[in-house]
Amino acid sequence: MNLKARSERPAHWLDEATIRRVLLALITQAQSDLHRRGLIREDQALAALSLGRSASQVDAIAIDEASLGFDSLSRLELISRVNQFFQLSQTGAEDYLLVTPTLGRWVEVVTHHLVLVDTRLSFGFATSGTAGPVRTHVHGIDTLEAELKALCEGPLAMARPCARVVSLVPPHHIYGFLFSCLLPAYLGAPVVDLHRLAPSALARNGRAGDLVIGTPFSWQMVAHAGAALPEGLQGITSAGPSTAETWQRCGDGRPDGMIEIYGATETGGLGSRKAFDAPFDLLPHLVPLPTGIARASDPDVALPVQDRIDWQGSRQFKLNGRLDHIVQVAGVNVEPSLVAERIREVEGVSDVAVRLDGERLKAFVVPASGIKHPQDLEKRIHGHLCRHLPAPARPASVRFGAALPRNEMGKLCDWGVPAPVGWSGSLEIKTSIPLIN
Repeated sequence: MNLKARSERPAHWLDEATIRRVLLALITQAQSDLHRRGLIREDQALAALSLGRSASQVDAIAIDEASLGFDSLSRLELISRVNQFFQLSQTGAEDYLLVTPTLGRWVEVVTHHLVLVDTRLSFGFATSGTAGPVRTHVHGIDTLEAELKALCEGPLAMARPCARVVSLVPPHHIYGFLFSCLLPAYLGAPVVDLHRLAPSALARNGRAGDLVIGTPFSWQMVAHAGAALPEGLQGITSAGPSTAETWQRCGDGRPDGMIEIYGATETGGLGSRKAFDAPFDLLPHLVPLPTGIARASDPDVALPVQDRIDWQGSRQFKLNGRLDHIVQVAGVNVEPSLVAERIREVEGVSDVAVRLDGERLKAFVVPASGIKHPQDLEKRIHGHLCRHLPAPARPASVRFGAALPRNEMGKLCDWGVPAPVGWSGSLEIKTSIPLIN
């Protein structure tokens, strides 16, 4: 299948298999939140229960407290998530989720809803919540289709023929949904979902000509797995700033080519580039503004771009820092100050600073007077964060000292090597916190 836009709209954007994949991802995310709060057992995790099972076996799984750990209240929360994603309120289909007990019946309800709304189709994508309150951003199918057409006419037009779309990312975020759900339907290409498998799965399951959808973090994990990939893989990376390592090629764990897509949940894709540190090319369906970007279909309304745009020409730009204080960890937006606030909630913490350190967060904690054993305090901090924050927002290392590190001007500064003086030279505790949960 050539990576060129098809002349006709797909008769059905999402087939049952794709709807099932999205529902599995939404349920797994909800279970992750319940597990973090200590409200679900590990043996109830849908990701493990569904792996390796047939579609009919997965469809038979009951969405209830006995099977998946959803009591009456958490089941309502899950239904709310599904409603927001598929915008079921347009047809009132969310009411049927209350009386349908199995995943297969939920697939039927969503399928019926999509048929009813037809051209009014829209989807709601939630922010992670680690950069403030969770917000849902709704995108209509016309907007998403315009982006697909722009991608196929722009950055993907020169890609090699696409055998399959292979996804290393979950399908319920806007990037994963656009590239692993809508793009395969748009191209008429089969999709292979590997996002729940180990990084080495790409080496076992990839084929020459595959278009592989990943993030800088997942590409790093694939490279570190060290397994030789099939020749002819074309990589896409997004959902976080790429690094020089992301672009290394011609070796074990590396695709033959890479394209980076810049965008956000609020805006969709905005630009693309094919080399590290190169400027981004504005996607064809967008137009430049003096300090921002707009859709060609609505050129007077600036999109809520989260970064400073530095135009390099009429349709090329570089990014000049965030407009806020958000950082990205494994493709997830995280507000360090909000993480610091969570740590301050722990008894025994007097002050704290949090900042990005390479690919993970780190924290510097000043214990309250009378705290003699920082290891005990660290355990309380770790437990508190596991209950209240997803893995990317939890610092991978915690250093303790008598005062926050400051420079000669009295401003907060980094705590590198040598360690700042205080509390017997300070103590650093490395934690083993997985990025994916």
